[in-house]
Amino acid sequence: MGGRPEKPGASGAAQPLPDIRLVEHRRHSCYELVASLTIILSADSFIFRAMTPMIRPFRQQDADKLAALWHESWRSTGVQASSQTSLGQLRHRVSLELSDGWDVTVAEYEGDLLGFVALKRANHCLDQLFIAPRAKRSGIGRELFGLAKRAMPQGFWLRTAAENGEARAFYEAVGMKLVRIEPHPKHGHRTAIYVIGDLGLA
Repeated sequence: MGGRPEKPGASGAAQPLPDIRLVEHRRHSCYELVASLTIILSADSFIFRAMTPMIRPFRQQDADKLAALWHESWRSTGVQASSQTSLGQLRHRVSLELSDGWDVTVAEYEGDLLGFVALKRANHCLDQLFIAPRAKRSGIGRELFGLAKRAMPQGFWLRTAAENGEARAFYEAVGMKLVRIEPHPKHGHRTAIYVIGDLGLA
């Protein structure tokens, strides 16, 4: 007599009941895991809620940081064409585009650039919109896109890599319409042309 209680098994043979102490331990462990995950997710959400970046015009001293942000975000898309562009090439392009009239606004938080939007107003073009990978889904992209809409209220167009599903989903979510798919005029990869407003593009 004594020992662990038993219960009938499927075959009628007596089977040992689970140790109640082990069951309670496992149940408490599950509670602790859920609580820990909740704290982590809450802390992560708090960081993004508390992160209120400064939206300001580009300054010349931002050029290196902007190129680094552009390179990091472009590479993070996984688009094949992104692997063909070096940080040095993008830094050179920043200088060229600025001298050619790029209108750039950045999102800055505690000295770090978290995003930027570059407009070519004369061409009604949103030329670039990139967000640091760590700051995605924080609302910065929508805020910078809203700035572009206010700067070009008549509407504008943009080009993005056709295989960049994340970017395309974002642009469609904020109201842009796909016009066509065409090769990039310089690099040759497939790109998607989007438009918002009535620019008569076809």
